[in-house]
Amino acid sequence: MSKFRVLVMNGQKLLEKEVQNKWQVEKVDKSSLKAGIYNIYNAKEADSNSEYSGVIIHSGNETTYQEVGKNKFVSHKTESLGVSVKDGTNLTISYSEGKVSVSQNTQTQKKGLKR
Repeated sequence: MSKFRVLVMNGQKLLEKEVQNKWQVEKVDKSSLKAGIYNIYNAKEADSNSEYSGVIIHSGNETTYQEVGKNKFVSHKTESLGVSVKDGTNLTISYSEGKVSVSQNTQTQKKGLKR
C-alpha cells in the first residue's frame, strides 16, 4: 500500500507519495487549507455506523480524506459519498444502516484572545 501525505504552503497543495523512502510530488493544486503537513497515510477507515465532522483534506478518485481532529484523519470511499466534495470544505459525513449522508457544517471558529 502506498503512503501519501498532503503538504500545503503558499496557497498550493502538493499531494506527495513515498517512493523508496523519499517523498515525490504526484499532483499540485491551489488550496484554501491551512498551511501544514497532513499525514493522510495515518487515516483510519470510516466506520459504517459513525459520524465524522471536519475539513476535507484531499478528495481523490477512490478515497476522500477528512481531518476529524488535530492530526487525526478518516478515509472515506469517494464513490460511497454520492456527491462531489471539495478540498477545504467543512463537512459532516454520517453512516447509518448502510446509507451515507453528507452535510455542510455551518459553524465557524472565531479567533480571539483567552486570558
